[in-house]
Amino acid sequence: MKIKKLMLIMMMLFANDIWAENDFEKKSLKKDEKERILNIEEMKTLKIGVAASLTGGTATSGISVKNASIIAVEEINKNGGVLGKLLELVIVDDKSNDTEAQKIAHEFVNSDNIIAVIGFCNSGPTLKVVPIYQESQTPIIVTVASSSKITKLYEDEPYNYIFRTALNDDYQGLMMLNDAFKKNGKKIALLSDDSEFGKNARESLINEMNSRKMKFSLDLEFQNNLKSIPKNIVDKVIESNPDIILIEGTGVDKGILVKEIKSKKWKGFFIGNWSMSSKSFIDTAGFYGDDSCMPQSFIQAANTHKRKVFIEQYIQKFNPDFRQIEAPIAAAQAYDAVYLIAQAIEQGKSIQGKDIVKNLEGLHTVYKGLIKDYLHPFNSKNHEALGLNDGVMGMVRNGRVTYAYREDSQKIKNLQDKN
Repeated sequence: MKIKKLMLIMMMLFANDIWAENDFEKKSLKKDEKERILNIEEMKTLKIGVAASLTGGTATSGISVKNASIIAVEEINKNGGVLGKLLELVIVDDKSNDTEAQKIAHEFVNSDNIIAVIGFCNSGPTLKVVPIYQESQTPIIVTVASSSKITKLYEDEPYNYIFRTALNDDYQGLMMLNDAFKKNGKKIALLSDDSEFGKNARESLINEMNSRKMKFSLDLEFQNNLKSIPKNIVDKVIESNPDIILIEGTGVDKGILVKEIKSKKWKGFFIGNWSMSSKSFIDTAGFYGDDSCMPQSFIQAANTHKRKVFIEQYIQKFNPDFRQIEAPIAAAQAYDAVYLIAQAIEQGKSIQGKDIVKNLEGLHTVYKGLIKDYLHPFNSKNHEALGLNDGVMGMVRNGRVTYAYREDSQKIKNLQDKN
């Protein structure tokens, strides 16, 4: 019996050794495949990953990112592609979920042909996956998520693989406060959700108020992805009766709160982050959403030729409800991101991660984008393509986002005419 037990143990150990050896071979194979990502001769197409929230609380942003990326790639391929090869998108749904976003990141970096990734609609999941892309030397351009921490996590590294074509929370917060003061706000309240994004945005706004030696008249936190109307928050807001409410959260959550608070006959202004321009906010808030303001890098208005062509293409190809792009700002930021990656690859004649980074940081040729003319949008110290001067304030009017101030629309047209 002892001999049989001994033989059984030896067989199990032997089997474990074989399993471990095979597992090592699998890991080695993955490593080799990762290295082959950068072998352009073996690629039929140059693949760009798109990690976007196609379902979940920020689906309107993800759908816009996906659709605009498709338009950009079709245009580039129609003109010959990049380095003689056509671009191809690999589009996946991160479901606005941390775990799903991490799973996708691992799949992308272990793929044998993903050379860069764009998308990223939520700050929480994005902060979780940034280390995965950085360590694998995979360049990414964040097109929606706005936490100011995202591009700064690796800013002191020799190569920082994290870029962005969206206004970050610091810029948006400053624009929101400036607009509150422009509206002569005396009592300004702050409502923010308890997500990673909400906490970061709240911190940014409080820091800006502290720098002005001011305080919010009311500072309340609500649960992300509201399941029901938070009556205690609504009651406190009505009792406090601020002139202006700054609100940070998803489009749906903001829509729920705006609708409930305004239905109580509150007469002040709501100013939120960019997602107040999304279909999810407008549909949820209904007519109560009118007059709400938010920072924007792009508004669906044909005030330049390039914008006119893009808007017509989007509507014709994807037929959005009421001819309204689901999240115009997300669409424009994704469209421009694809072109910037393509330009960096073409300039450097290389698809190596480090070369893409170096060429994004040192683009020689101006890219005339949807949002602006990108002249040296990045450098080794700054991976934010958009700054404070690139933003305008939008306002919901009759269920559509327009320029809050006529001079902003004219400013865009004047820049285009000058160029």
